[in-house]
Amino acid sequence: MNDACNDLRNKNKCGYFKADKINAVKDKALLSVMDVEEIAQVGSQVKGNNCFDSPCIALTYSSNTGCSYYAARRGISDAELIVLPYNTLLHKPTRDVMGINLKV
Repeated sequence: MNDACNDLRNKNKCGYFKADKINAVKDKALLSVMDVEEIAQVGSQVKGNNCFDSPCIALTYSSNTGCSYYAARRGISDAELIVLPYNTLLHKPTRDVMGINLKV
């Protein structure tokens, strides 16, 4: 994410930053193990409909939709396993920004 992205989001002009689309990407990403590139691909396909049944999938996909960055962030609380770079785990300010608590 960069400054241009933040500016668009703060001005409500980002077409990717829509709650229904982000939640649809999150739900699809949580169905199976995906790396960041695969989540980004889903983000460019999911239209915002939460239907993942096979007859509905063709209707669910479109181009230019859903922010995969925010979808991944929202999916953290529902995920059973989260893989992250080692330096993210060691760097306290990064952990704080990401909301990672090492104590359970």
